[in-house]
Amino acid sequence: MLSAKQKRQWNQAKGALFEAIVRNLLVKANYAPIAPDNICIRKGNRNVRGRGCWHNVDAFGKLSYRIPYVYPIRLLVEAKCYRNDPVELPVVRNFLGAFKDISENYFIRDKISRGQMLTYNRYADCGAIFSASDFSADAQRFALAHGISLISYHNNSILRQAVDSIYALRTTIDIVLASKHKSDFSAYIYQKLTKPLQNAYWSSFILREQRDTFFEIFKELYGSLERIKTSAIAIAIGENPEVQYPIHLLSYESIPERVFAESDAHPVRIHYSISENGLIFRATPEETSMQIYFTVPRGIYQNYFARRRMLDFKYKFLRYIELQTIVRKLRRIVTFELNTDWLEGERAASSEHVEFT
Repeated sequence: MLSAKQKRQWNQAKGALFEAIVRNLLVKANYAPIAPDNICIRKGNRNVRGRGCWHNVDAFGKLSYRIPYVYPIRLLVEAKCYRNDPVELPVVRNFLGAFKDISENYFIRDKISRGQMLTYNRYADCGAIFSASDFSADAQRFALAHGISLISYHNNSILRQAVDSIYALRTTIDIVLASKHKSDFSAYIYQKLTKPLQNAYWSSFILREQRDTFFEIFKELYGSLERIKTSAIAIAIGENPEVQYPIHLLSYESIPERVFAESDAHPVRIHYSISENGLIFRATPEETSMQIYFTVPRGIYQNYFARRRMLDFKYKFLRYIELQTIVRKLRRIVTFELNTDWLEGERAASSEHVEFT
């Protein structure tokens, strides 16, 4: 049984492990790491300059391609790793404060010359909270109102093993040291996830007598992430194009190049699975066996689900899924289009309010 202090230390340590996983997935999703410059980002940690102070950001990356007339897009991420408890409102509220301060940092002159102020990198900042669990209703409403994206992996089968591995690692690491040097510990794990798997790992963060056990569990974590072939931050767009929000697409398969060989759009069927903690969505591109998993904030679909109108929800909120991918060595902006003929067939096979997925 852990003491209250040990629980706090463990929360910091497992948070660092989850941050490393999120960073790994962001790189796969074409968000490149940003090098520290001691002006906007401090060397040696992940402190990002804000208008009022410096802020520790769990993960951040720059989108690897540019959009005309827009500064490079930088994603600022808060990562939370709870197994069952939802992320509550205070987490979102605190992150919003830090995010706004960072996005307004261009007016500060703190030992920076006028020339440096004019030439250092500027970004179009976007904020997101990635969570291993769900979000409370208040947290979702607040985030949606303030433009903070919520990415949940709760009940997501693709990341379940990775999260289970995090908890299994608890007895193999020095949680006091890992919590005290959280950024260094997260950087160590991230570095090991991005290099070829070794036969053993030696670090002060790993308990000497548990090194063999650490390796066996880490090997499972490493393998679970290596199996992910598609990691894409996409935009779900509804029937009304103004209705859109980011989702994280994950799959064990790469998107077949033939799907977008002749066109930038391809039909897709979207199903969902019901769990006690919400819905998990999966998209199947036509003429493939590929399964792409993603989550949607509960606050967006809950009224439709309660009224058994999820067919309407799919049409109004998941009409298109737009993402960036590589096809035949060329970067493409492509779209999965909801197959409306299939959707109407589903409607015809059900009663007006009851449907089968």
